[in-house]
Amino acid sequence: MKKVFKQSGRTLRRVLRGAVGLAAAAILLGPPAGVVSSCATQSAPSGGPRDSLPPELDTAFPANGKVNFQGTRIRLRFNEYLKRQGGSQQIRVSPPLKNGLTVESRGREIKLSWEDSLKPQTTYIISFGQRLKDLNEGNVNDSLRYVFSTGDYLDSLALEGRVEEAYRGGPVSDILVGLYRLPAGAPDSLSQSEKEPRDSMLYQQLPDYYALTDKEGRFALQYLRAGRYRLVAFQDADGDFKLRGWPLMAFRTDTLSLQPGREMPSFTLRASTPRPPQKLYSARAVAVGKWQLAFARPTDSLQIQPVPPVAPDSGFLERPGNKDTLFYWYRGGRDSLGLRLIDSSRAEAPLDTLLYLRPRRGDPPALKLNIRPSQTAAGDTLWLESNLPLLAVDSSRTRRLGRDTTPVHWRPRPDHRRRYWLRAPPRDHQLVLDPGAVQAWYGRKNDSLGQQIKVLPQEELGSLRLKVVADSCCHYLLQIVDADEELLTTRTFRGQTELHLKNRPAGKLKAYLVQDQNKDGYWTPGFYWQNRPPEPRLAYPETLEIRANWEQSFEWKVKGENAPETP
Repeated sequence: MKKVFKQSGRTLRRVLRGAVGLAAAAILLGPPAGVVSSCATQSAPSGGPRDSLPPELDTAFPANGKVNFQGTRIRLRFNEYLKRQGGSQQIRVSPPLKNGLTVESRGREIKLSWEDSLKPQTTYIISFGQRLKDLNEGNVNDSLRYVFSTGDYLDSLALEGRVEEAYRGGPVSDILVGLYRLPAGAPDSLSQSEKEPRDSMLYQQLPDYYALTDKEGRFALQYLRAGRYRLVAFQDADGDFKLRGWPLMAFRTDTLSLQPGREMPSFTLRASTPRPPQKLYSARAVAVGKWQLAFARPTDSLQIQPVPPVAPDSGFLERPGNKDTLFYWYRGGRDSLGLRLIDSSRAEAPLDTLLYLRPRRGDPPALKLNIRPSQTAAGDTLWLESNLPLLAVDSSRTRRLGRDTTPVHWRPRPDHRRRYWLRAPPRDHQLVLDPGAVQAWYGRKNDSLGQQIKVLPQEELGSLRLKVVADSCCHYLLQIVDADEELLTTRTFRGQTELHLKNRPAGKLKAYLVQDQNKDGYWTPGFYWQNRPPEPRLAYPETLEIRANWEQSFEWKVKGENAPETP
């Protein structure tokens, strides 16, 4: 048996040649004679610690940092295999190329090519975003930058900053921040008058340098060339580096002068959505005698004149809280109604339109009433709301049921013809309206209506006083909002004011102060073409809390914000 074993071994070793064959033969033949094998449990060898290192650039053709670059192709080789699927849109070049980059990926290599001609004496930066992932673990190298110059040196200036939302605060992510180089002799500021032509640079021109903000709203522009620039940020929905429509925007009002040896500060840009020129989007009949008019922006300065005029009790304009949508009510007998729309608040694009509306045919809707809120504090306002314009409420047919039965005198609200109001008493009660108590347009009257009202006891309510001291040179708008950012009350003032909120349910509030620069009683967003930034809106640094059965006082001292932006 021993001889046979040796002959078999010789034969097998002749067949299996080389190092791999000998290793395989040793496995097949088993241990030599005299070696005792055990039956220990076998397990797969450990793979070692998990790979946590991202792929690194091994070789670049041409080399990273090359000057006097004249080619149209780059080849990058990494130290490990890369994932191929998706992510090519993450690779960006600044300054941008009109036709972009062509990306080819295979194994450990990425090839980049382009058709556009490169600018002379310009430094280009290629960034890779989340594209560089290794094959096995998906580790990302998001810090690699490939840089080259068409001149004989690399530009070395840099600029950084942050973009934040102007009205609510907080960072703005994934917004394009562009630097636009100004030609010699260009003015330092934009047009100060809307009568002058608009600046078309953002519509027609690619930025000379760009970056996208991260989750914290931060941006960094590197390898910049010396010169005078305009700094603008906008949401690039189409990805073509050009301004379209009226997106969220931010900009510096002054020109940036980048020079060697001059360190630039970190900039904060405040972003807002500009108000477009006033435009009527749609006009449609939504009910018998009721038309909805939808506009491009708020309509505070809009005037509507019926043509020819109508009697005051047969037609009126309703301005709800959403001021870019209006309603016109009419109960006359005309087959069509002419309305002249006038808005001259913008000299560049004033609105003057004659609109003809056709009424909806059919029967007017039935009267629907609602009393709100069902829970309130003593002295607060209770509203009787209707879906139709109201003519009168008969007090002899309305009453309050509680400890005693008392009549109720609803009062009309002149600026809202579908509402009446009254003050809540100090106790729980029920409001009752008998049939026919309410008369509305088209001869409509109500059915019987009852609503239980809960009045919060005094020990569950609190009060708050807020004194604001600001510069007397400026006009301000004080805003109080609830925890959901719903506006509760506003107040305009100059110098200082004191707001007293009485008998409010316990809860947390926030206070904001708007520097009302145009004195219109609203916060106004920025407008790039007038070089007008958004009006400053400051948040009170603490949360205002109303505590049950308690009155608290706060004082807020604010300095004016008329100082120019720091260059």
